Amino acid sequence: MPMTDFGHEPAGIGVAYEDTLPLSWVSLQSEPDDSQYVRIETINTEMLRMLAAMDEGHNDGGEDQLHAPELQRIESKLNLVLELVSHLFSQHVALPERVVTRLCGEHIEWHGAEAPDEGSLVKVEVYLSDKYPRPLILPSRVANVQPSQGGYAIRAAFLAMSDSVQDHLDKFIFKQHRRLVAHKRRAHSDHGG
Repeated sequence: MPMTDFGHEPAGIGVAYEDTLPLSWVSLQSEPDDSQYVRIETINTEMLRMLAAMDEGHNDGGEDQLHAPELQRIESKLNLVLELVSHLFSQHVALPERVVTRLCGEHIEWHGAEAPDEGSLVKVEVYLSDKYPRPLILPSRVANVQPSQGGYAIRAAFLAMSDSVQDHLDKFIFKQHRRLVAHKRRAHSDHGG
């Protein structure tokens, strides 16, 4: 299913991360209270920091060349452990169905067989990494629902997010977007373009 199937872009959309990700949503009767927001912010901060830490090993250059081979060996061993743990986890915990998803700094869009009502409150949980299968939890208000290819294209705007979580999320989205652009450039140059 093409990512462009989400339809009209909202004004001011910036960089977006598009992928097919495990995602689930549930309706909320009311906006989370302050203590619930604190718990959600803590979970989201920990999860996004972990993804950033796991990603640090993929930086180009800048490492101390003397220790680079040793650091690479340690990183490869840690990656192996993470892959084994995530594989074991996935055998015991059923992740939600993977759906076409677009994550932006202010909202999330996804395709689904069922849709919440426009204007309703939802809690969206999206899993951003197979190696670290913990969800990003996004209390949101459904801004738009459109019929799309036998289902629905849904856009939900985030209710509240601390500056810290917003900063981590923006950095994650930017890195993923940059990787996609680099991949497309390599693929284009590999095909003689």
